[in-house]
Amino acid sequence: MDVEIKKLPWDSLFFGYSIGKVFLDDFDEHLLAKVKVDSERFKLSYVFSNEKIDYKGFKHVDTKIIFKKENFQIPFEVSKSLSITSFDKDVHDSVELKNLALQSGKHSRFYVDEGFKNDEYDKLYSEWLSKSLKKKLAFQTLVALEEKKIIGFVTIAKVNDETAEIGLLAVDAMTRGKGVGSQLINKATQLILELGYNSFLVATQEINIPAVKLYKKAGFKELSLQYIYHIWNDDTL
Repeated sequence: MDVEIKKLPWDSLFFGYSIGKVFLDDFDEHLLAKVKVDSERFKLSYVFSNEKIDYKGFKHVDTKIIFKKENFQIPFEVSKSLSITSFDKDVHDSVELKNLALQSGKHSRFYVDEGFKNDEYDKLYSEWLSKSLKKKLAFQTLVALEEKKIIGFVTIAKVNDETAEIGLLAVDAMTRGKGVGSQLINKATQLILELGYNSFLVATQEINIPAVKLYKKAGFKELSLQYIYHIWNDDTL
């Protein structure tokens, strides 16, 4: 089996240095050595695998869990003191929303990997939110309001005609544990059901225990597990 790391034009341009990506479905030490050599063409290489990798230079940065929900029972009621509605830039505070977006990825590989030194995490999640609001990465952004303050939000995107997915989901740190996340998922589930979708996907990090518990509580089942590694080459631009 032979593999080649493919350049990621968007990531490379956005972050300002060469970035590549490779999927390893099956590998041995010989193949890992070849991937390591090939990675020298890039400053950063993303390595995705269904199996754990233990090889010098492969830095484990994330174990991603994909959850799927197909049983659309709605077990949560929305609190009367909590309003959930579509985000409106003319009505709602964009700064509050951005701050929440940056809270949403504190377990992200772009945050936990100290190899990122140029505010890549802030730039990426700000861009993710911006494109979601412009309907490029999501068709809906719902916000949870308490006395007009945004205390949580969720973005929803189309995967195909049958499946939608959660992109970003965050609840303000000061209001966690009060069921806001569950109510956002409930509202999002109601919305996609009305639009004719019959399944819902979401990805989160295995180390993000609160998120894992939240999705399981909401009826999501684990679909797959993926290990993600970074290979850095500081001498490459």
